[in-house]
Amino acid sequence: MLLDYLAEENRLKERIVFQNDHFTALVPFWAVWPFEILLVSHRPSAHLAELTPAETSNLAEALKQVTTRYDNLFEISFPYSMGFPPGSQ
Repeated sequence: MLLDYLAEENRLKERIVFQNDHFTALVPFWAVWPFEILLVSHRPSAHLAELTPAETSNLAEALKQVTTRYDNLFEISFPYSMGFPPGSQ
């Protein structure tokens, strides 16, 4: 379902904050927090351990881009929380 949503966001090009080969950071239409970002992988994976080395690098790049933009916006190191949905066992 997230990949379908990502395809729609790519079509609209209204809420995308950052994109690389493996991840897209965007503000979801359902955002409830003032500064909320959804970071979506371009392919499904149940666990972080399933990411390829290139995907891991791209995830780090996406996180760095988003957190740096927050830090620059507020001119201070901005606190954030991150959740990763549990995979199926």
